[in-house]
Amino acid sequence: MPTKPFHLAWFLQGSSVQAWGEAWTGHIGQIWMEPELFLNAARALERACFDYILLEDSSYVGESFGGSTEIYLKNGIAVPRQDPSVVAALMTQVTSRIGIVPTFGTYAYHPYLLSRLVATLDQVSGGRIGWNAVTGSSDFAAMNFGMLGMPEHDLRYDMADEYMEVCNGLWNSWEPGAVIADRQSGVLIDPTKVHAVNYNGKYYKTRGPLNSGPAPQGRPVIAQAGGSPRGRKFAAAHADTIVVHVKGIEAMRAYRDDVHKHMIACGRKPSDCKVLYLINPILGDTMQDAQERKKRRAAIAMERIEERLAHFGKVTNIDFGKFDLAGFARSLFRGIARCAECRLPVWITLRFFTQQTPGGLPIGDGKIVNAFQTEIAGSQKQLLGAILIGVNRTQVASVIAETQTTSRFAIETLPDLIDARPAGFVTRESFQAQQSGEQPD
Repeated sequence: MPTKPFHLAWFLQGSSVQAWGEAWTGHIGQIWMEPELFLNAARALERACFDYILLEDSSYVGESFGGSTEIYLKNGIAVPRQDPSVVAALMTQVTSRIGIVPTFGTYAYHPYLLSRLVATLDQVSGGRIGWNAVTGSSDFAAMNFGMLGMPEHDLRYDMADEYMEVCNGLWNSWEPGAVIADRQSGVLIDPTKVHAVNYNGKYYKTRGPLNSGPAPQGRPVIAQAGGSPRGRKFAAAHADTIVVHVKGIEAMRAYRDDVHKHMIACGRKPSDCKVLYLINPILGDTMQDAQERKKRRAAIAMERIEERLAHFGKVTNIDFGKFDLAGFARSLFRGIARCAECRLPVWITLRFFTQQTPGGLPIGDGKIVNAFQTEIAGSQKQLLGAILIGVNRTQVASVIAETQTTSRFAIETLPDLIDARPAGFVTRESFQAQQSGEQPD
């Protein structure tokens, strides 16, 4: 039976020395400035018929763990990290079909500068550039740009809505056919088709037009990762593709339906935006091989618990160094640690959390069968799309080496989830019993 085509992208977690200290690093400590690894990744992913590569980014050195940069610098956690616009430009020059989507924060660029930069990248790529639009989250990043801290969460999205209006106005400041290049008359540009923007909003002002000329796509592709209710509304209003991390078929479907509802409210067609789901595959020639790799990864995580918590703390702005690894971070994980398998709010030990987060989904013979080491049964459901997480250079190198000959492992199906309670999670009743000294059933 023919398989319905789906979209596939690669999430590259920043252009940095992320494999430092891993089993395979080559001479990464000496050659990290050289772009060849990322150029090879772009070539390989284009051969494997991926839709696009998303370049994640951050613009600060972490210091969320213990209030210090020490653990981040010693272990190369998202540092050094090069500017994604440069890496993206290089990637476009060794490829001809795949989309390249760098990340730029609205807090770090004035809309005119961002619009000009993205339009230029779209020009030099032949119309293959996208922009992963983020509003930022770290006060440390905000301080690097002269701010006291980030605006409140929902306010950032209010500002981003206006930001998008400015960018769209600037990209539209050149009408189609503005560049006529008429040798006979000597006219390069039709002045009647280039217009000022004169935007004067609550948060941003610009005059325009762009002096970079038109982007080949008109408006480059907009990617987004709205997870919060306000973020979903923003993504539904502006994004052409959304990257989302949810667990389980029902959660995936619920997210997609919610975004589609918001798109319709904005006057958009749901088919205008492609929703891609994050997964972390562990490849093996057989399922046993994939499971062994998962066990090895879990063993490494056990040895590097503080490093993993530091990395997670950089994303969440939480200092996990303040908490007991064996204790229950009750308030912290109420919102973020929901067990898709048992469909209950759960509490989770920090130690168990760090063991599980690097685990990924074992894949043998092209099928995904596990989640949180729990065997899942049920009928398989086809996904609209999937996106891979290139967590570090080791994974980038090993996975790409295996995808040069095949890409069909790339998440055509996921199993339905059944009610199950994986070891390591605790329910409300179990937690309360432990607090009171009772033995849970």
